[in-house]
Amino acid sequence: MKDIIVNWVKEDEELLEPYEWDEDDDLEIISRVDIYHVDEKTLHDFIYGCINIYDSQYFNNIFIVGDGKYSVVVEINNNGKLVYRSLTMMKQRTLINHELKKLPIVKINYHMYDEGLIKEYGLTRNERIKKQYVENAAYRLTSPGLGKEVGATLGVNLQFYQGFFLAPTVTAAALKGAIFAANIYERLGFSVVPNSTESRHDIIQAVTLGSAERVIAFCKGIQAAAPIDSYVDPEPWAMPGYDSDVIMAAGAFVQGSSIELSADGPIKPPYAVYFQGGLTWEHAKLGIMMS
Repeated sequence: MKDIIVNWVKEDEELLEPYEWDEDDDLEIISRVDIYHVDEKTLHDFIYGCINIYDSQYFNNIFIVGDGKYSVVVEINNNGKLVYRSLTMMKQRTLINHELKKLPIVKINYHMYDEGLIKEYGLTRNERIKKQYVENAAYRLTSPGLGKEVGATLGVNLQFYQGFFLAPTVTAAALKGAIFAANIYERLGFSVVPNSTESRHDIIQAVTLGSAERVIAFCKGIQAAAPIDSYVDPEPWAMPGYDSDVIMAAGAFVQGSSIELSADGPIKPPYAVYFQGGLTWEHAKLGIMMS
């Protein structure tokens, strides 16, 4: 075949139909190209798969493979790897299919090392772009990698956006509470990390109290200041995953919420307790005063 117009795409990219071609694409006119009649499975693999050819006669070559109904132009590098492929113009495709039917079927020895089944075919270029926009929007709504897979929001969008709105105020309150705790316990002679003047990059405040009794008393004071279960006395317990007993105080509206006022620590030297959170500055201050 002569003067074949192609629009090359890489071997791991989707083929573009002529009506999707753009002037900025990798267009080329090939003055002469051989054609090979192959079976349906071979054509499928050359369209959808990543191919290594074993027959050296095809190395460093451009040719057409087809079954008489459909065809694809491929470029093979010096090592036998399929590096580029393209569909042809509609009129040329008809001529190619006509010529293919006159030829005997040839067998090309190859290995498909990556199946096209893991890729997405069937959408036009514009449809794929729009689909990517939708996926990006879903990632922004939930989280990267999860997107729409999270499922229906089930009426909690109001709480999501209310959380975004309150986040700066709540974060500032938690940081202020941590700085307050550092100042108080520093002046009482205890080691604190970070100290009262250091730059902060999270809301956790560590205080080394020096004894198990002080760690327990600290956590009981935090629990007593909680809006939920303030009457409960936390006790050390052998929790899975720890090599010592651990005490935890957290009377939170949402169980496990680390932005709400809480404290915990292992009952072992150097007997450090970890204080964090506080939805309001006043609550964080109350917790420290009661600790």
